[in-house]
Amino acid sequence: MKDLFIKNLKNKILLEDNTIIIENLSEAQKSEPRGRYMNHALFVVKPINVIQVSKVVSLMNDQKIGIIPYSGGTGLVGGQLASEGENSILLSLDKMKKIRNFSSLDNVLTVEAGVILSEIHNYVSEKKRIFPLSLASEGSCQIGGNLATNAGGINVIKYGNARDLCLGLEAVLPDGSIYNGLKSLIKDNTGYDIKNLLIGSEGTLGVITAASLKLYPKPEKTCVSLICMESFEIALKLYNHLFENLHSSINAFEIMNKNGLDFLERAKIPFKDPFKKRSEWILLVELTCTSDDEIEERFYKLLDGFMKKNSIEDVLFAQNERQRLDFWEIREKIPEANRIIGSVSSHDISLPLSNLGSFFDRASKKVMKFSQHLLINCFGHLGDGNLHFNVFPVYGKKKEEFDYLKDDLKDEIYNLVNQLNGSISAEHGIGKLKMLDLYKYSGQTKMEIMLKIKNAFDPNGIMNPNKVVSKEII
Repeated sequence: MKDLFIKNLKNKILLEDNTIIIENLSEAQKSEPRGRYMNHALFVVKPINVIQVSKVVSLMNDQKIGIIPYSGGTGLVGGQLASEGENSILLSLDKMKKIRNFSSLDNVLTVEAGVILSEIHNYVSEKKRIFPLSLASEGSCQIGGNLATNAGGINVIKYGNARDLCLGLEAVLPDGSIYNGLKSLIKDNTGYDIKNLLIGSEGTLGVITAASLKLYPKPEKTCVSLICMESFEIALKLYNHLFENLHSSINAFEIMNKNGLDFLERAKIPFKDPFKKRSEWILLVELTCTSDDEIEERFYKLLDGFMKKNSIEDVLFAQNERQRLDFWEIREKIPEANRIIGSVSSHDISLPLSNLGSFFDRASKKVMKFSQHLLINCFGHLGDGNLHFNVFPVYGKKKEEFDYLKDDLKDEIYNLVNQLNGSISAEHGIGKLKMLDLYKYSGQTKMEIMLKIKNAFDPNGIMNPNKVVSKEII
């Protein structure tokens, strides 16, 4: 019976346009990166242009069939999956990968949603520009998904999230109508901001099909260093010291714990270890500038003055491009090691910088009260307050031994984040994984507003059903 239903649905799509590509789910599409959920979508539709997207969405709306926009599939909260028993299709944008326009005067690149993020970087680099959005998954994630999830990454401290890097959108709404908002304007106060409703909505309000992206000049100078210390508090003090003096040049300010490097070894992930002795905390700081400013000399002097008063154990400077990449490779491979080892509980959180130290101390004590056989691998984007505070079993133990603690651990961490005016989702989104948490920590009024917006855009509830907000939860 189900096979007949699927066959008939495919035929209806092809009647709309017999050039639309329909495929079975690939192996990669059958689950998400952490393996928490399986994908039960009926099949995959791959339109090649916005008109085909419009036809498919309109038909699915008439049939009341769910649509799950699918980009690179790198999301970590289950937003790209259909639940068991759910009649939904995947709408993959990977055939829509044209670069439509580049304007050197406007510093804008207009691309379709299926363009891989690293391909955008390569294209604009040849134009002596940068598109600052940078993620560990940039070799496979697509710009449509980056915008739908308001992706963060390593350069938020200077350039903002994906939302801040987008000037205009083209999108297909749940009834199949096309929103033509591909402008390249810095100022546009013409009513409600539809673009910023769609960005970060995780595919629940429509399908992003193209975007106008903000570009910046390629930096003439880059200075990258690894700075080692024993105290999380010293790391925060150093950020404040550098921000007061070099704020316009700070491109990234990342923090890693020595457990992150230990995990790379345990997971047998190759990396170049630059340290003779590992300190408890390691900062990766990148400074950039486009002028003749002697950024390195200023940085050296500021660090030297700070070191005389505080406990910095070691400072390494990248001497060339190869070493710069080696430094960054350490930071970017830590999430891969985490997945291999397997966390008991993972938390993508953000807090005001003034509360980060208190959070880390209090949260660490809470974890140790649960069990002495747990350890914390904390890393993330210290400069913008986003930590990945993840709890693992100690070496020799398996995460399954601590499954009974998972929900209680999460509640303790999220309750503390909430008390300290933070967010339970800094950059990964809500998806399927955090729907109940969103409701718990957002309050009734916010959730009712979100549901009204969802119902206004998508009265039939076809767009990425059972993600982010649902009337069943409220």
